[in-house]
Amino acid sequence: MEKLIIPSFLTIPYFIFDSKGKILENNEIFRDLFCKGKEEGSVFLLLRKIADSNYCKKDIINMKKSLSKFGRWDGVINPDNDIDSSLVVEIIKANQKKSTYLAILHPLFTSYQQNNRDSLILDSLRERKFIMFFQSIVSNSTQKPIKYEALLRLKDGSNFISPFYFLDKVKKSEAYNSLIKFTIEEVFFYISIYHIEITINLSLEDIQKNEKFIISILSKKPLVAYYLTIEVLEDEFSRGGTSDLEGIKKTLKKIKALGVKLAVDDFGSKHSNYGRFLEFEPDIIKLDGSLIENIVDNKYMLDIVSSLSDFAKKHNIFTIAEFVEDEEIFNMLKKIGIDASQGYYFAKPEPAEIAFKNISSLGTIKKRAV
Repeated sequence: MEKLIIPSFLTIPYFIFDSKGKILENNEIFRDLFCKGKEEGSVFLLLRKIADSNYCKKDIINMKKSLSKFGRWDGVINPDNDIDSSLVVEIIKANQKKSTYLAILHPLFTSYQQNNRDSLILDSLRERKFIMFFQSIVSNSTQKPIKYEALLRLKDGSNFISPFYFLDKVKKSEAYNSLIKFTIEEVFFYISIYHIEITINLSLEDIQKNEKFIISILSKKPLVAYYLTIEVLEDEFSRGGTSDLEGIKKTLKKIKALGVKLAVDDFGSKHSNYGRFLEFEPDIIKLDGSLIENIVDNKYMLDIVSSLSDFAKKHNIFTIAEFVEDEEIFNMLKKIGIDASQGYYFAKPEPAEIAFKNISSLGTIKKRAV
């Protein structure tokens, strides 16, 4: 079984269980909170702590269905009086081949824990424990890289931890915006060194809070703007999050006027209002991975991707497919007319020295991808 890696500032209860519900591994804080010092044998025993057994049974069924379909499950469990706080559970596949699952449990943090976490995040920034990985995006016509997506990682010894395990928790801290500024500066640095197109993931709130910071740097470094793409989740354009959509529209217009491109991630996942979406004048759409991974065997998914491709072409929008895991998927996308692909079939996320090893300091990608 793969060893679970949790950053020090996310010391929270977790356990790993198998497809039959047997708990295989857990940590001390989990045992203290839920087992009273004793080992719990299964997920079912854990859920028996909850008053409504029918609710528990429904929860387990929903977990298994969602794990089978999406590889993860999110939900809320309301514990009984033995546990003094509500419990949010995130479950993902810890080991695909062995069908084991990781459950991360989030009890409410005290103000002391929150302050301590802020300090640890800032210490990690100062000690350069946060680094950038890069995954190539390749042209479907040439099968050569045309740009790279920047992906944040936390270095823990020889291990690199995905933001999946920490970003949602970090967002609640005062140190979060320091981490966002660090990410922006790192991407700008690598563009300046390699002269290659790089995509950075930001939320609408991130963009609004850092508008002056971003525009100030881009105004001084026009080359960076020329090679930069800002990627935002499609869902944010529909609901707006905590941002004022009219305000963000003006901000994006200023940034795009400097030469920056706008990409919309997970496109097609929410079936949003396309008219509203087009008001933001996106240059690129990244088709949602849940559509791509089943495109070969699911005609419904194939039809959706084909229609989204046609929609993009009509509006002169560049298309990228995510989750391209094998040749069969790639060939199908190429046949449909999708412009580019990203996924493990071509490359996994790597540190800059590996991802860019075949690129000279002068850069080999001088032409805009879109």
